[in-house]
Amino acid sequence: MCGGGHLPSATRVAMSQMYSVLSRDFGYTMSDYSTFDVAALLRCDGQPTTAAVLDVYGADVAELFVVATRRGMRQKGNCRALVQQIARTLSDAGVRRLVVSVDEGDSESRAVWDKLGFQ
Repeated sequence: MCGGGHLPSATRVAMSQMYSVLSRDFGYTMSDYSTFDVAALLRCDGQPTTAAVLDVYGADVAELFVVATRRGMRQKGNCRALVQQIARTLSDAGVRRLVVSVDEGDSESRAVWDKLGFQ
């Protein structure tokens, strides 16, 4: 970690909140997240609701690996809002494409990504 392993307290809190959202549904450990380039967190009324992790491969493409929304906060547009903000931020940084990977037989995930505009 930069700075001898010391993160600002706001960063530590955000990382902890991101982890709490993603670990519930996907069972990832904190060390699993160290392999990704970027993590994003959406808060509503100060509470973490949706989190995502992705890798950026230069200006050509970024790959969104996981997006999760806390139970009780789903079906309210939180995932869409976070994905749209990620796409805008990447575009502003010069990244041309945002892609997702879906396992061939995973129709549930495919339906979610299709609703968000991915093909």
